[in-house]
This record gives sequence, C-alpha cells and structure tokens, in this order.
Amino acid sequence: MSNSKDQSGNETAFPSLEPDPEAFLTSASWLGEVFRLSKALEIMSECLARLADKRETLEEKMIKSYLHRLSISCCICIEKIHQRFLNSSESLQEAPEEVWTTLTEQLVVSLTDFVKIVRYNLNFLEQYYEYDFHLKLISEWRFQERIDTLLSKLT
Repeated sequence: MSNSKDQSGNETAFPSLEPDPEAFLTSASWLGEVFRLSKALEIMSECLARLADKRETLEEKMIKSYLHRLSISCCICIEKIHQRFLNSSESLQEAPEEVWTTLTEQLVVSLTDFVKIVRYNLNFLEQYYEYDFHLKLISEWRFQERIDTLLSKLT
C-alpha cells in the first residue's frame, strides 16, 4: 500500500486503502498462467488415464513418459508461483513475460487436440496420429525444454 493524498494533492502519512491496479493486473496475469498450467495438467491426466489400460506402442510409451515429466514440471511451476504469492518478500512484481503466455496457450491447444483423438478412437491414434504428435512434442514444440527454461527464471 502506498500513502494516500489529501484533497490538495499532498501526501499524508496514512496508507491508501485504494487497491493498486498495477499489482492487481500482475497478480491476475500470473494466476492466468496458473490456470492454463492447471488446465494442461487436467488434460494430461485424462490422456494418461485413457492410455493406461491400452497395449502401448513405442510412440505411446514415449508420449506417456513425456507427459509424466511435463506434468511434474507444470506442478513445480504452479508451486513456485503460489509460493511467491505466499511469501510477501518474494512478491511477483512484474507481469509474466509474453513467452509464458505463449507457452501455456500452445500447451493447452496441442494437448486439447491430442485428447480429442484419444477420446475419439484409440486405434486411429495408434495408426495415424501418435507418431506425428510425438515428433512435434520433441522437435517442434519442445514444451519440456521451454518450461524448464522459464522455471529456472522463476526460482
């Protein structure tokens, strides 16, 4: 809280009761990242649950392993953000960089496409989709690499 001003514009010794709009926007931005990471976790959990009882191909095994590692990284990010909110000495003074939003939005979109296929038909997934999806995960999207880089900046 900052000091308030009297009617003539001079600062007073009393703290302002007005919320700081900049701090609110910063908090809302970070909580938006938490929301998208949580959504990604929800989708990954559904995918992993639906694939759990299926005979797995090599690509499915690699996808599942990747999703488990990515889930751990997302959880750590969420924990670090919440820990910063909890510790007043480590407040989140700046809004998240645009790369955070880009990453979390791309993550949710790609996982949403994947879960649609998993829900649709597991045979279709095996025959036509999983190879390309895994290839995109490791070479094009590189979510694990990107989230680990951002996580190192957060800690």
